[in-house]
Amino acid sequence: VEKIISLLSCNLPSEIQSTIILLDKEITYPYKGDLQTLPFSQAPGLFGKLVTFKKRLLSYKKILNQVRPQYVVAFSLTTGVLASLFSIPLIFTVHTIPSMSLNKGIIQRFLLKRVLGKAEKIVVVSKGIKKDLAKSYGVTKKVQVLYNPVDIEDIKIKKLNSSLDGTFIQWKKQGIPVFITAGTLREQKGHHVVLYAFAEVRKKIEAKLVILGSGEGEQELRNLVKHLSIEQDVLFLGFQENHYKYLARADVFVFASLFEGFGIGLIEAMACGLPCIATDCYSGPREILDPKFKENEIQALRKAEYGVLVPVSVRKIQDKSPISKKEQVLSKIMMQMVQDIEIKETYKKASLKRAGDFDISSYITQWEEVLSNRD
Repeated sequence: VEKIISLLSCNLPSEIQSTIILLDKEITYPYKGDLQTLPFSQAPGLFGKLVTFKKRLLSYKKILNQVRPQYVVAFSLTTGVLASLFSIPLIFTVHTIPSMSLNKGIIQRFLLKRVLGKAEKIVVVSKGIKKDLAKSYGVTKKVQVLYNPVDIEDIKIKKLNSSLDGTFIQWKKQGIPVFITAGTLREQKGHHVVLYAFAEVRKKIEAKLVILGSGEGEQELRNLVKHLSIEQDVLFLGFQENHYKYLARADVFVFASLFEGFGIGLIEAMACGLPCIATDCYSGPREILDPKFKENEIQALRKAEYGVLVPVSVRKIQDKSPISKKEQVLSKIMMQMVQDIEIKETYKKASLKRAGDFDISSYITQWEEVLSNRD
């Protein structure tokens, strides 16, 4: 979400002045506008949460009194709750499936319903989220879909950077096929599923796997790599400020999320010209790779218009059972993608074509309309 806020703030017309209120002092991406930070330290327990919320509320009120904005755009439930306590028009954005990630308890559900009710307009990043809001919360009006963007021109420049990890360079010099996956290292992103499929690939052909991203699940993934005996074939590169240089030099992007709001990593890989394989999870990948396909979740491989969809594996990261049938499907198409030059080249071209549909220019135009055409 932070990346999307960065792109939006840096590309909005100069006549739209913005104040960006952050919940964390750590800034990963560039911003344009006045940056403000709310108190972020939190004592443990319910009392600690209440104290932190009170501090944030007072700080938030002070900023609003100083800035006097025409409207507030909230990119998280916390900022949505804060904004809902004031009379300033609220535009609430939803970046994940509410029923799967914002519905963890009575209090959170109550807060989300309050924010959805108070919002003047709701912007969601996929049709799947829009459908989920209608089904789970009865919200059918004031919802608009704006797909997350990529800055194509910026990616073209950054992917040319040749400052690369030494091991990665050696793999490429040796001509070994390199699969790559990216995202926060947590179970939802399905990196463990990729590892099972890759281990099966490695039994049959020489290949390597790069994992981009950081998160609380890293040690479990490293343990799994040892369990699968693929330590020499998997490279953890952590969070990369410029990950495009690796995407552009890999051979195939593998995206195995259990669920998503949209899947911006998939678009970024496509913008780098990578053929893509993704799980048909709810929601995002199908809307990106196979926008005309309307049937229920697939149970077998589907070679779509802009990439390949495979069934979702719901394996838990602690589950050390043998590779499942769905993971075998993923493994087979991974091998085919590096062995069949024709299919690889076809999907490389398809990726570049489809990525253009998500360029930042059209996204900014859509946001200008949202900000100017408030009901």
